[in-house]
Amino acid sequence: MSVKTIGLAANSLLPGAGVFHEQPVSYLFQNYLDALITSDSMPLLLPIQAPERAAQAIEKVDALILAGGQDISPELYHQEPHQALGQTYLPRDQWEIALMQAAIEAQKPVLGICRGLQLINVGLGGTLDQDLALVPTTIKHMQAPTAEWLGTHNVTITESFLSPILGERYRVNSLHHQVVHTLAPGLDIVATANDQVIEAFADAERNIYAVQWHPEMMASHDPNMQQLFNWFASL
Repeated sequence: MSVKTIGLAANSLLPGAGVFHEQPVSYLFQNYLDALITSDSMPLLLPIQAPERAAQAIEKVDALILAGGQDISPELYHQEPHQALGQTYLPRDQWEIALMQAAIEAQKPVLGICRGLQLINVGLGGTLDQDLALVPTTIKHMQAPTAEWLGTHNVTITESFLSPILGERYRVNSLHHQVVHTLAPGLDIVATANDQVIEAFADAERNIYAVQWHPEMMASHDPNMQQLFNWFASL
């Protein structure tokens, strides 16, 4: 069986971060790479480029992962910035939407994680709540300073790609302050928190899958979260 090459959209550490001699850096957290290496796939970073190059990048990989990071630019879903909006970086948003669209066109699987879920939703025509203050909830969705690999709230899972791996209910970690507001056409909700925040969705026909939590942070401690990466690498 051949080793799958999984493309991961890299983030950009901008000048002024106080590390690497104040030089720009393309990067991705190591736990994404570790989870994919453990799944016997080959991770390949796709640094931010002009969106016109996305199809060429997708030609090099068998599947695509869109990872966590900055907030999504609200101009992409026709909103003004809320006062609680965090850092955004439009070139990253535009590059990743182009990657997603190229992967869908090439019929290659896409997995969104946290920001990646939100990016997929916006890229396909959905909207976000820019901050959890806009959502009626008492659940803590930003669990810091609790260790990131610990599950801190439950999700309820419907019959989907997740159910054979996690069952009907599972405790996940949570490190986000934006959530899906309007779900994009064609996507099906497959997991929710007790406050009805969307925690996972899918479009199996287009091979699109996404989770709001961070399985890569849990994978080295939780075999079921590693199994999620194993499953994706097997598609």
